[in-house]
Amino acid sequence: MPVHSNRAQVEARMAQAEDDALFAAAQVYRNAMTKALLGGYTSGRFYSGMQGVAGSVAVSTPQRDPGGAFIVVGTNVTYAKFWELGHLNLFTGKYERVEKWRPALEQEAPNILATYARVYGRLMQ
Repeated sequence: MPVHSNRAQVEARMAQAEDDALFAAAQVYRNAMTKALLGGYTSGRFYSGMQGVAGSVAVSTPQRDPGGAFIVVGTNVTYAKFWELGHLNLFTGKYERVEKWRPALEQEAPNILATYARVYGRLMQ
């Protein structure tokens, strides 16, 4: 009786489950960041609505490298990095830094992990 391996199908299903789980988990972080950035970084006086940094939070497609699979959540709004890392504010004359990305990631980590596990588990049943 011949035995056939279904290894290729299992690996493909695992890869798809991993991609879907990464994307779902990234959406949890994206939603948290969009909410955290509503109103801008400080007083909201220079807030430009959803066209600003809150509306620019994006999620990449899942990617793979030798270290494994990953997904990127970020923004292409340049001034976000100056607020996150700190800058000498020309208007106030002070060094200012308002971190939002790291604290939101730390706060949402349990939800992100739970979402990943739930989606991956459901797809691998």
